Amino acid sequence: MAAPIPHSGPHDSDTRRLVDRAFSHPQDIGDVIRSHDMDKETLAQQPLCIELAPEWGRGIDEPAGHEAMVAVTGVLRSLATIPPQGRSWDKVLSTLAQVPLLQPDTVPAYKSATLSCCASWNWTLFGKHEPSLPERVKSWVGELIGGKEAAISTTIDPALLIRSAASFSSQISPAYFHAIRQETALVDVAVLRFPNAEFPMFELYRLRIDAWAERRPLFAGGQAKIGLSGAYHSYKFQPQKSLIYEISPQTFKKAVAEAEALLKGLSESSS
Repeated sequence: MAAPIPHSGPHDSDTRRLVDRAFSHPQDIGDVIRSHDMDKETLAQQPLCIELAPEWGRGIDEPAGHEAMVAVTGVLRSLATIPPQGRSWDKVLSTLAQVPLLQPDTVPAYKSATLSCCASWNWTLFGKHEPSLPERVKSWVGELIGGKEAAISTTIDPALLIRSAASFSSQISPAYFHAIRQETALVDVAVLRFPNAEFPMFELYRLRIDAWAERRPLFAGGQAKIGLSGAYHSYKFQPQKSLIYEISPQTFKKAVAEAEALLKGLSESSS
C-alpha cells in the first residue's frame, strides 16, 4: 500500500502557510534567537521559550536527495495538523513517530549537566566573575548538546546566560536560618533540524537551561553559589525509502516540487 501524501501544488504562498501552521516560530531557530530582545531583558525576566522552530541549516543551499524532499513535505503536513494549543514536546514527538515516511535512526539521546559559575556575593552585587567564565559557559553548552553542529549552540550568548543567572540570584531573599536553593528556566526550546546533503535525516531536539542559586544561612556566612543546569534530548529520523518509492510518480513529483519551492523561497529571503 502506498504511503499517503496529501496533494498540493508547489505554490510559494501555500508552502509558506504550511510552514506557518507547522511551527510556533516559523523562522529558522538562529534567527529566532537573534531576534529575541536580549538587551532590555535578561532571560530570568523573559525566558527564551520556543515550542517548535525549524533549523534549515545548509539544507537551503545544499538540499538532500529527492527522497528527503518527499519526506520534508510529509513531515510539514503532519506537523501542521497539530493545533497551536496542543503543540507540546510529547505531541510533536509522537506525531513524527507516526509519519509513515520516517523511521527512527538511532536510540534517542539524553544528557544533563550542571555548571557552578560562582561562589561569591561579588558576582551578584557587582557583576564580577572570573574572565574565563564566558568561555567555560560556551564550552559547557557545546558539551551538553554533544558538540553537534546545531545552530542553537552558536547563537546563545554565554554572557547573557551569566547575566541572567546573576539577576535571578539577586532576587532571592536572604537565608536567615535555612539554606535556600531555587531554580528558574532561562532557555526551553524545541527544534526540528531538516536534512541536507551532509546530514540526510531529521533531528528533533530539545534544550533546556535553568539558572540556579543557593544561599547558606546568614549565621553560616551567607555564602552564595550560582550556576546553570541543562538537559538535552535528541531523536533522529531517516526517510523510509521503501515506502517513499511506493508513492505514485505524480505524487512524488508534487511533493518534491513543494519542498523545493519552500527551500527556494527561504534562500531568496535570506539573501
